Amino acid sequence: MKKNNFLNKTLFSLAAALFASSAIAIPKDPCAPKDVCCEEPLPGPFAFSYPKDVGLSCPRDFYVHGEFLLMKPSEEGLEYAMDQDKTGASNIFPLLNGKIKGFSRNSDEWDWRYGFRAGFGFYAMHDAWNFQADWTYIKIKSDSEVTNGGTGVLLPLFYPTTDAFNNTINMHNASARWSGDYNTMDLMIGKPYHVSRYFTSNPMFGLRAGWIDQDYHIRYFQD
Repeated sequence: MKKNNFLNKTLFSLAAALFASSAIAIPKDPCAPKDVCCEEPLPGPFAFSYPKDVGLSCPRDFYVHGEFLLMKPSEEGLEYAMDQDKTGASNIFPLLNGKIKGFSRNSDEWDWRYGFRAGFGFYAMHDAWNFQADWTYIKIKSDSEVTNGGTGVLLPLFYPTTDAFNNTINMHNASARWSGDYNTMDLMIGKPYHVSRYFTSNPMFGLRAGWIDQDYHIRYFQD
């Protein structure tokens, strides 16, 4: 019985001592250094117009890129025929009266063509300047065909000139094909920066060289 009373008193005294020590303990210093290994960084602070972070622990200083392009090439001055409603209309050059046919400004015969843009770039070690080189290529090909609609006169625009009314051109059909290769090379320098948290602007300036190799074939069919 005495042994049990002694054990109870001992446990009670130990619990009282622990409670008293926690009650009078000095609170933790709020300015004490914290262990950041297990903490997740909070977003922010945010700012505007600060340079783009290319990454310090894993820098993204060199890159390559490619783009698929779908474009509709067009060019002025490719009209090749004129449709005149009256059979007796003049065919003396210059031709003034009639409706332009073929690759005209309002023509819907320009075809969509595929192309690509490929290039590479890198960020300089000083102040994160961006240097980039791009090559753009488009394959050009468009076909056109016109008729006189069974009436009237179809006059050719790429035909030897006529200086008399008695030299009549009886033409009922014409066709043309415009083809070629379009190339541009761009060398650019820029400095990307954050306009907002989710938008990065990269104004660039540089030099552009371009060359176009094109062919234009026209066929006229006479009665």
